[in-house]
Amino acid sequence: MPQTLSRHHRHDDVHGLLDRGSGRRLVAAGLISRFGWQSIFVVGGILPCLIGFIALALLPESIRFLVLKGGSKERVNRYLSRISPGSGPFDELWLEPMNIGPVHLS
Repeated sequence: MPQTLSRHHRHDDVHGLLDRGSGRRLVAAGLISRFGWQSIFVVGGILPCLIGFIALALLPESIRFLVLKGGSKERVNRYLSRISPGSGPFDELWLEPMNIGPVHLS
């Protein structure tokens, strides 16, 4: 593909790649100058853990997980109504990909 692009487009692609990492480089430079190079490893280890815990707290379980692990009927119906407003409430579901069903909601 690079052979088919004009020189101008290739130049823009290179600048785009460089610009995407410039913010991280500025943060890294600030951390290193203030706290030393070890701070990069501390931030690089703590930040993904924080993002993971936040995602764990805020992201809902899948509907399949709730049904198979005995989630409440109200919670399953609430998630389904967010996906398809006006549908439901449901008393049973058919889980197609695993050929499980019908599953009665409790």
